[in-house]
Amino acid sequence: MSSGDVVRFFVRTDPGNVTIIDEQYTATSTSITRTFEGLEERTDYAVNAGVVTGNSTDWIGTQYFTTPSQGGSGGNRPDDWYWESTIASGRTINISASEWNDFCDRINEFRDYDGLSSYSFTRVYRGDPIEASIVNEARSAISAISTSGNVPGRVYSGDPIYADIFLDLRDALNETS
Repeated sequence: MSSGDVVRFFVRTDPGNVTIIDEQYTATSTSITRTFEGLEERTDYAVNAGVVTGNSTDWIGTQYFTTPSQGGSGGNRPDDWYWESTIASGRTINISASEWNDFCDRINEFRDYDGLSSYSFTRVYRGDPIEASIVNEARSAISAISTSGNVPGRVYSGDPIYADIFLDLRDALNETS
């Protein structure tokens, strides 16, 4: 692309292929940046751009994106998470299924606030053990929004799950902006 080229932008929903924007602009340099107004929050879109030559467009290639949330919970940061259960090194961990599920819901509140889609957590029920795969879901969901870099490491099947992992997950979530 060169200065003076006419560049066409084509934005559509993804999936659905409903055209939202089909506009042309004249490039003033060898690159062009566009901000598209009026897109719905938390919506998947596909955008393509190309240089117009005569009656055809030389498309660059489709890029996909999801518009962010305008701030979950009315724009306010979700409250920090605190375990109701007593969690301390050397003690038995007795987190109820409802408390774990509430924790996962709070993670999704933070993800929404950060403009990310909800994570599809495995729900736990009374009597279900909280296994490595369940803990790793929370870890992965938090790592996408963590600003501190202090997300605990993965837990592997068969490894003991100590109190520290639950405290570290809480701290990593609460340290997000």
